[in-house]
Amino acid sequence: MNFKHRTKSSFSKSALTYDNIAGLQFKIADILVSMLDKSKCALKILDVGTGTGYLIDKLERIFPNAKIYAADIAFGMVKISSAKKCINRTNFIQADAEFLPYKNDMFDILISNSAYQWMENYSRGINELYRVIKPEGKFIFSMFGGETLCELGSSFIEAHNTLGTQPNSHCIDFIDEKKLISLLSKFKGVDVRKITERIYYDNVESLLTYLKSLGSHNHLYGSGDGLGNRRLMNKMKEVYAKKYFENNKIFATYDILIAQGQK
Repeated sequence: MNFKHRTKSSFSKSALTYDNIAGLQFKIADILVSMLDKSKCALKILDVGTGTGYLIDKLERIFPNAKIYAADIAFGMVKISSAKKCINRTNFIQADAEFLPYKNDMFDILISNSAYQWMENYSRGINELYRVIKPEGKFIFSMFGGETLCELGSSFIEAHNTLGTQPNSHCIDFIDEKKLISLLSKFKGVDVRKITERIYYDNVESLLTYLKSLGSHNHLYGSGDGLGNRRLMNKMKEVYAKKYFENNKIFATYDILIAQGQK
């Protein structure tokens, strides 16, 4: 199963449980909303990677006269968000951020929360962003950056080294702040800020369960059940619990990049 199919499958499966555990994503969404210019009303707004519709609910309230569109690569997410009673005037579609089914120069605002890190080709996705917003149109999005889950990646590598197997972090190679600024070079007034969050879990298994519930499980580490994989997972958990433990809990870092600019 390739990257795109894993993304669709993982996030569709997680749609029913996502709202129960996505506190960090909702916190980031609130930051994005606080940064929007609320003085304008007759707008066309696109939410890319809409998930379960948390942002859409807020956008409908803040911009009562706007035409709002929402796209997500996972049909399960679109099904959940479009069925919510609090959302009633948004045009939903299942679509890939790298191949958006919209006309050139269509949107005044493009917003996206914690979705762009799952693109297979960052350049293609940013080019699509540029294509669909109007001249002078604005974008604002968040994505997870390079240090996200660094503890998990480091623990996997040390476990591989201990077992004498090929070192592999088993984590997505999230881009850093400098790379993102470079990708956005064709836009005006680009601002990229970084927020770092440390979240605590009872144990490593709790962290892995959380990631699975979010839908990121299949991207971050192997899911095979062979003896070699079980040995690796057990060693990784042992390393993690020893190195990244404080206040009777283990912790994980989330590196959040928030970018905005204008066409």
